[in-house]
Amino acid sequence: MDQTPPRPPQLDGVGALLFDTMSGISEAAYGDRWHNGTEYGVWTLLTVPRIRWGRVRADHADVASALVTIRALVLQAGIWIAWPAGERNPIVMTLDNWRIRYATAAPAGRRLIA
Repeated sequence: MDQTPPRPPQLDGVGALLFDTMSGISEAAYGDRWHNGTEYGVWTLLTVPRIRWGRVRADHADVASALVTIRALVLQAGIWIAWPAGERNPIVMTLDNWRIRYATAAPAGRRLIA
């Protein structure tokens, strides 16, 4: 018998705020609420100085303030938001699991925040 995979948890609290802030950067960069790979693009903006993602750079004023918020939320809650290909909804993952996923998918030389 096929088993339906569990539904991702409803985003609320810190997860919802993190998602909304990441989405704002995606909108500025690509005009999409959640551009394909937003989780990677925002992480790269957090960790690589002066990098460009779409139409934005980490040092642009509005992006820089959003990144400060994201960094604080991530370090406080120990979570990251990802939207895996083929999934209907974003997922909340632990920061440790995200670091592993990012390290295996990101180009060499990209950093992870503590």
